[in-house]
Amino acid sequence: MVIPALNPQSIGPGGGRVYRLAGDLVTVKATAAESGGAYALFDARTAPAGGAPAHLQRYEDEAVYVLEGTYAARVGAETHELGPGAYAFVPRETVHAFTNRGHNLRADAGPRLTGRDPRALRHGSRYSGC
Repeated sequence: MVIPALNPQSIGPGGGRVYRLAGDLVTVKATAAESGGAYALFDARTAPAGGAPAHLQRYEDEAVYVLEGTYAARVGAETHELGPGAYAFVPRETVHAFTNRGHNLRADAGPRLTGRDPRALRHGSRYSGC
């Protein structure tokens, strides 16, 4: 197996490519291609009462670290309240959802680590009435 050559990189605050995904403002800091397939790193800024509906990823695990704000995180059958400094791990094939419970328009449920580019998650995730 050939391991691709990786280039060092640094992206400052506010840097990265920005997309809208499931109502969140997502800033991509690193894609899976840029990390040799190890992870994609991005943060998501969520409006009050906004967030990702119930869904699952078939091919990658997800880790979420909350920087600011308060989120209700449904992971499997359990719901947890996550505030600044809280962490959640979501194994692949596990139904999960995140909802901004605060009043802060700039609440941040990231960085999120997955094995894929967040733009591809809409194709590799199953959004349904889970």
